[in-house]
Amino acid sequence: LAQAVFARALQVQTHRRQTCSGPRARSSGMKSTISAVRRMMGKESAAECKEHAEKQIASLQAEADALSGKDHQKARGEKGKKISALRSGGRYIDACRVTK
Repeated sequence: LAQAVFARALQVQTHRRQTCSGPRARSSGMKSTISAVRRMMGKESAAECKEHAEKQIASLQAEADALSGKDHQKARGEKGKKISALRSGGRYIDACRVTK
């Protein structure tokens, strides 16, 4: 459900980009699209999306903690990058804002 809502919001955003002209129209369209995603996402689907991302983050963190020593430094770095990408993802950030 959350993926379908996000896909629809992305279609709206693309449509607005194509139909709006000028920097002012584009920026206002982007702002309204982002708020539309938050409204369309809903608290239930936002909580589900946030919970799923947090489970992934926790499992990656546990894997990174299990890798100790200098031999596993690159592997820990890769896990850290994946965790950072999950935390900075737009859907996760939107879900956190909606569930507040």
